[in-house]
Amino acid sequence: GNWDGVREFFGKTFWAFQYEDSEHMARILRKMLGLLQDWGFVQVMESGKIRATVLGQRVAELYLDPLTAWQLLEGLRTANRKKQTKPLGWLHLLASTLELRPLLRIKTKEWDAYQDLAEKRGDELIVEEPDMWDDDHQEWLASLKTALCMEGWIEEQDEQFLMEKYDARPGETRSRLDVANWLCYAASELARLENMPLQKDIKKVRVRLRYGVKEELLHLVRLEGIGRVRGRTLYNAGIKDGRGIRAAPLQKLARLIGPKIAKKIKEKMN
Repeated sequence: GNWDGVREFFGKTFWAFQYEDSEHMARILRKMLGLLQDWGFVQVMESGKIRATVLGQRVAELYLDPLTAWQLLEGLRTANRKKQTKPLGWLHLLASTLELRPLLRIKTKEWDAYQDLAEKRGDELIVEEPDMWDDDHQEWLASLKTALCMEGWIEEQDEQFLMEKYDARPGETRSRLDVANWLCYAASELARLENMPLQKDIKKVRVRLRYGVKEELLHLVRLEGIGRVRGRTLYNAGIKDGRGIRAAPLQKLARLIGPKIAKKIKEKMN
């Protein structure tokens, strides 16, 4: 039917179809259809039939909420205009989506500190700060706190530190990072579809989120058995990539990361 293109975005649990008030339902559907059209996710044909666009099809395949997809696309367009992006900007964009709720709460005594941080690091951000008196300003700032906590993780701070500094419980942090990782993938797919040269930046952030490392460790953590701790140990000992591992004597590697893993990595390298 005509609503197939809309239903596609909301799956089998399309709640509006459970409304008994069919007029109210029709109003909601018209509003949703208008939004999906504005966002470029569906087309209404002359026949009245609704069809998903190529972009809309990809959004549906990624199981993205259309609002989240639109937020990511808007963020990508802003980033594309800026030409230069920073990890905090991407993390704050991700933290602005519904999927990253609940956000880390800002306590009254922290308010000024986060407002100062917003000013200090505003140039790094992609999502523009709303007016301080707007209803959504508080949420924007909470997204910043959440993004800063994720930035702590990719700057190699441990879960204990993050809990003390941001009041972020390890279990919550872990599931938040998993969702952010998935949203990073979705954002890079949307960038690819829109021919934006941003995938490299987003992919770097994604790998850093996965392993919790600074950019300098990316060559090491991709190796099996090397996580953030072993990677940092190797790097600090002057072994910075696969070539460094090949050149290092087995005894040195064994002393740094344990004989079992050292042997395994050496075998794979040769």
